[in-house]
Amino acid sequence: MPQATSKLRRIVLWIGAPTTIVVVAAMTILAGRSTTAEIERSARERLVGTTRRASVTVTQYLRERRDDLRFLAQTPAVVGAARDASGTVESRGMAATATADLELQFTNTRELDPDSPARETLVALQTLAGFAEIFFTESHGLNVTTTNLTTDLVQSDEVWWQEAFTNGEYQSPPLMDESSGVFAIEHAVQIYD
Repeated sequence: MPQATSKLRRIVLWIGAPTTIVVVAAMTILAGRSTTAEIERSARERLVGTTRRASVTVTQYLRERRDDLRFLAQTPAVVGAARDASGTVESRGMAATATADLELQFTNTRELDPDSPARETLVALQTLAGFAEIFFTESHGLNVTTTNLTTDLVQSDEVWWQEAFTNGEYQSPPLMDESSGVFAIEHAVQIYD
């Protein structure tokens, strides 16, 4: 009998141990796949939720900044400065002057009226609302006043200026802004006198 028990033990060990190892390994693999799938599903759900919340926040922020610019475009300081600058451009014959000549003439400031009272309004809004840069042009597309030194004086050749002049408003996709050095969305609003 001891020999039969010993033989039975060996058979159980030779068959049972590998079978047990295979079963445990299979269960581990299945549990791992199930856990991985659950973690991935959960991560996707969290990512979608976070993306939705971020989208709502960004949309709200952009709406508020657009409203800030619409308000700014109606302020008496900005409207008056734009009107006065347009008159100056007309009376000095600047509207017919070549862009290269204008750029050369205003190379240091790149604006028509560096001392404009509207500058205070622009700087205050830039600080409060977090704009990278704010400036406005007169009706021929020349910068009247800027918060930062822009890349050029004449804006009328820019797509955003033409779109805002024609349609009243323009918003770009996100892009790197050369003048301010930040990743930004350009938003332009027409000034109505």
